[in-house]
Amino acid sequence: MAKRIRPQIPGEDLLDEKEIAALKAQAREEVAKERKLQARKALLAEMKRDVLSEDDPTEEMLDYEITLPSFAAYIMIDGTRFYHGQSYTFAHRQLASVRDIVQSAWKHEEAAFGARDPNAFIRQRNQVVSARNAPSRNIENHFMRV
Repeated sequence: MAKRIRPQIPGEDLLDEKEIAALKAQAREEVAKERKLQARKALLAEMKRDVLSEDDPTEEMLDYEITLPSFAAYIMIDGTRFYHGQSYTFAHRQLASVRDIVQSAWKHEEAAFGARDPNAFIRQRNQVVSARNAPSRNIENHFMRV
């Protein structure tokens, strides 16, 4: 790994190697304490969610896979993107909103482009399959995306 070049700090030349090493050790300790504090906060928040879900069924955390129509790559809720094909964990209340948004996207797809036929946008190729003229490619690839 390449060594990072940092700008010269005024008065740094007044410190000897021992003092610089002590400052580096102090910086490592402070960073470790900050990381530990962040981990504690995150774990506490997760445990609070678990306790709430035990007490209130509407706070239960559920997994859900986002499945969107072809025109949408993601949905956005409160500035957070949830991408098509990915699984996420939602609170029961938030999951109801996510499902509603996904359903609305599919209703729009159906209204704009017709029924949910998965082959609606696939054009069939003019290929002939015979023993004499066998295709060089897999026969399952006889459809081409438009």
